[in-house]
Amino acid sequence: MTALLMLFMAFNFWDKAVLGLAAVPIMEELDLSNSTYGLASSSFYLLFTVTSVLVGLMANKVRSKWVFVVLALLWAVAQLPMLIGATVAALFASRIFMGAAEGPANPLTVHTAQAWFPPERRSLPTALTQIASGLGAITAALILTWVITEHGWRWAFAVTALLSAAWAVVYAILGKDRPVDTHAAPAAPADVREGGESGGGEEARVPYRRILLSPTFLGSLAMTFAAAWCLAVVLAWLVPYFVRIVGYDPSDAGNMVIPPNVVSIVAILVLGALSGRLMARGTADRVPLGVLTGAIVAVGGVFAVLIPHLGDGLWLVCGVSLAAGLPMVAMTSAYNAVGRICPPGQRGAVLGTLYGLYSLGSVSGPYAMGLILDHAPDLATGYDRGFTVLGVIVMAGGLCAALCVNPEGDRRAWAAPAT
Repeated sequence: MTALLMLFMAFNFWDKAVLGLAAVPIMEELDLSNSTYGLASSSFYLLFTVTSVLVGLMANKVRSKWVFVVLALLWAVAQLPMLIGATVAALFASRIFMGAAEGPANPLTVHTAQAWFPPERRSLPTALTQIASGLGAITAALILTWVITEHGWRWAFAVTALLSAAWAVVYAILGKDRPVDTHAAPAAPADVREGGESGGGEEARVPYRRILLSPTFLGSLAMTFAAAWCLAVVLAWLVPYFVRIVGYDPSDAGNMVIPPNVVSIVAILVLGALSGRLMARGTADRVPLGVLTGAIVAVGGVFAVLIPHLGDGLWLVCGVSLAAGLPMVAMTSAYNAVGRICPPGQRGAVLGTLYGLYSLGSVSGPYAMGLILDHAPDLATGYDRGFTVLGVIVMAGGLCAALCVNPEGDRRAWAAPAT
């Protein structure tokens, strides 16, 4: 099941990445300005918040198997406007529809994967679902760049549609419904259970307002918002930057997506292993999930500011890789941190809400970069300003996480006698 869910997340990333990889020929053929292309990229995330929250609220009430199948089939259907008629209207329709269908994917995948494991064993499957996105980015860069170069950008959309449909068929045959999650979450005292019930063997429920306003949730939201802004900008603008500013060939520029994802995979694996070891030794969970993660995210922001000043060789590749790859550790740590303060019956809704809210960063990032480019005196200056804004946002998100994320502290505060 974890392997099937990893494939789901990998193909999810193919659908996200295809527009950025084909950005230059699409902008030329459709005569798109920077801001229009940025708006098209941002429109992908327009309905993320709505659909992720709605499906999150239903996560414990519907059969998970068929939700995954329907979502993957919708991904395939969403590519059709770009295959039938490549116009600006078709581009926006395709990306908005695709984004709506992909909005629930990440939180639903994490919720489903975690349900198959007890709390102490969830770090690895959670990390694997997030690493799958990086693997999807690497394979998409290699394969889709070749498809675009050799057969045209329309075939790239056709390939992603076929893969999504094929996965839906495989999952309909081999997939299983998520088991009932009977693993106990950290206990909540009677005075913070909804309605004040104390009920014997019933699952303790924490009022949603306490979870959503807790320092852990808000700190997790800050760093994932920053990471989502970073990821969306990278997907939309990294290849055009290497083609238009650095002077790379389109096929070489497409491969520049690979190093950042290698960095993100390694960072997630190392941080996951270190987090598990620290918590096994009794270290407070705020250290790996808040302080350490926040520091790594902030370092990524520093490198984002430096990108325009690193030349066009190895230093640039290293700087871009660290700027785009390091902030992605926020996703795994945030899901683990928020999952540690949520009773199982509320986890799907809370993770869906977290995903929906931090996706606002994905909506804002590409369009903001496009506006900055259009209002700059030249493209080089525009990218310089855009990467500076990106870096400041990422550094701020990392700092908020380091200061606020504290699952154990929040649980302790909820357990304190009411005054």
